[in-house]
Amino acid sequence: MKKLFILLAIFSLSFSSVWAQDESQTEEEVEVKDSSSIEIKTEKIIIQTEESEEKKEKLSSKESNEEKEPEFPEYNVPSYEVIEMDGNSSAGINTGMTMFLPSITPEMAADIWRDQIGEYKASRKLSKESKVHKFKDGEVRAIDMLIPSISSNLIDVYTTFEEKNNGTQISSFYDLGDGTYLTKGDSPTKYEIATGMFKTYGKDGTIAVINEEVKMEEKNLKSLEKEQKSLIKEKGSLERKIENNLKAIEKMKAEIEQAEKDIETNLVEQKRMIQEVDFQKKVVNYVKSKLTKVQ
Repeated sequence: MKKLFILLAIFSLSFSSVWAQDESQTEEEVEVKDSSSIEIKTEKIIIQTEESEEKKEKLSSKESNEEKEPEFPEYNVPSYEVIEMDGNSSAGINTGMTMFLPSITPEMAADIWRDQIGEYKASRKLSKESKVHKFKDGEVRAIDMLIPSISSNLIDVYTTFEEKNNGTQISSFYDLGDGTYLTKGDSPTKYEIATGMFKTYGKDGTIAVINEEVKMEEKNLKSLEKEQKSLIKEKGSLERKIENNLKAIEKMKAEIEQAEKDIETNLVEQKRMIQEVDFQKKVVNYVKSKLTKVQ
């Protein structure tokens, strides 16, 4: 009976030991599983974070590469304001009218004025001296002009052109004869007619400036389009070059493969020749040995 109790006690101790080991192993497994799941989750978070950063970088790169519409300054039409003033010309100091035109040179402004005032040249019957002189010393002199809306007599018009503030200040003086000049106070209606002519001239000058700018920018556009066509042509040439080179590479590959096969054949032939040479050497020695015997 004692033996039975002892056996039972031993069995109980061993079972409890095994159970404890199983429990400790289970806890370790749980810890391992938990830690591994945490590590996997952490890795997923890191990967997701990296992916989101890459997406952000791609988006910002795309935005920076997108072409932005150019921002041009707002264009303000000149006011063509005509002011009465006392000024100086080759005829002296007199009352006249002045107007500022932006973005035009004195030379260009003078050429346009000569064309406009030249329409009022008198016929040869009225005056042989009727002439619009060339732009000289900052002035255009129009002698013996016939402008019926201003005067029934021939008049002289002196117009000066002064470069100022990236434009030209134009001043015009109408000599009606006998030293009398057109003024707003003496002849308001005629002065308004002259003012209207002056404003029309100002508008024509502005249009001429813009047309010149259009010509220049169209010339620049043609130059850029020519360069663009050249780049397209160059691309086609490079693509053909690549295609030809790829064909050449394929041909060279085939030649290399054939050469490698030829080398293998050559090596086999070399082995055969080595045997034949060795055999021939033996034949030579044999024949020589016959000579020795004969001698």
